Amino acid sequence: MKKIQGYISATFLLLVVSALPSQAQEKQVKPETLALANAIVQEDRTTVTIRDLDKVVVDHYFRITVFNEAGAEHANVAEYYDRLVRPAEIDGTLFDAAGRKIRSVKKSEIHDQPVFSQGTFVSDDRVRYHDFNHRSYPYTVEYTVHNEMRNSFFLTPWMPVPGAGVEVVSSQFTVQVPAGYNLRYKLTGNMVAPVMNESGKTKTYQWQLTSFPATAREYASPAWQLVTPGVLIAPSEFQLEGYKGKMQDWKQLGRFFTELNKGRDQLPPAVKAEVLQMKTAASSRQELIENLYRYLQRNTRYVGVQLGIGGWRPFPAEYVAANGYGDCKALSNYMVALLKEAGIPSLYSLVRAGARHAYDHMVEICGGETSIHIT
Repeated sequence: MKKIQGYISATFLLLVVSALPSQAQEKQVKPETLALANAIVQEDRTTVTIRDLDKVVVDHYFRITVFNEAGAEHANVAEYYDRLVRPAEIDGTLFDAAGRKIRSVKKSEIHDQPVFSQGTFVSDDRVRYHDFNHRSYPYTVEYTVHNEMRNSFFLTPWMPVPGAGVEVVSSQFTVQVPAGYNLRYKLTGNMVAPVMNESGKTKTYQWQLTSFPATAREYASPAWQLVTPGVLIAPSEFQLEGYKGKMQDWKQLGRFFTELNKGRDQLPPAVKAEVLQMKTAASSRQELIENLYRYLQRNTRYVGVQLGIGGWRPFPAEYVAANGYGDCKALSNYMVALLKEAGIPSLYSLVRAGARHAYDHMVEICGGETSIHIT
């Protein structure tokens, strides 16, 4: 994140307050808080509606006033999608310092492009992105975003404070689920329990944050999303590209992945014969395991292919053997198959890996890497 400007002259403060749009003035933003503020979230409303296990709708509206370049990074929209999420509908408006409308979002200005993470060869990940790129401060933008997800495995978290140096006047998070559905949630940064209401066939959870001042981020502090108020939500029952599962606990989630991978550990006859030769030649269990791993290294390479549920389901072992490549899931599954053929029990496991902040994986249920546990 960019450094926060810790000092603004008293003269400039007066100018900023007088130049805020009328809606901001009605919220009575305190001048003293602007000394740390790069931007102010005037209003933010997010509603997540679980209509069915294969349909979740997310509506997001926000209005933010930007005072300088450091705050401008929060005045845009980036909506990611793939085969499991429909492309987002984006509308927006730009206002000048006096609150007068300058222009609205044009469809031709919304960039739609592929997204490739490091090591990924083929992916259906894309992003729809818009930024007014306005640099005459202060200014205000408001956006309305509509998303529809074809799965309920990933649910949108609420992080109302987008970064250091951002004041939040009002932010609201609403989650609507069927009356009998158990929404799982975790609170961060001293966020309080939700206000709940059940009416007819719908149960509603609602959180609100008001008058949160702009603050600086301390050196060596935990991930920003862990020390500021927020809510992480997860399903109790879900559907992912036609596959249904539950995650009330880790055992249920484990059963889902076991079912997802069922039958994908079969090896072709030629590979089985090679495993038998290595087993016969090995003088110990440890030597056999090492030889199997070297065999994996010699005959395969990493190629990331992440398409739809393929981001979570590995290629069959037969596919890896025939083509000589696979991603972390496919290679782990292939190694498990080799060990199984050699009579060595092992477990295909999902783990978190890498140097990223813990929050990066919190909304993903578990990390995006796989490993093998030999029993």
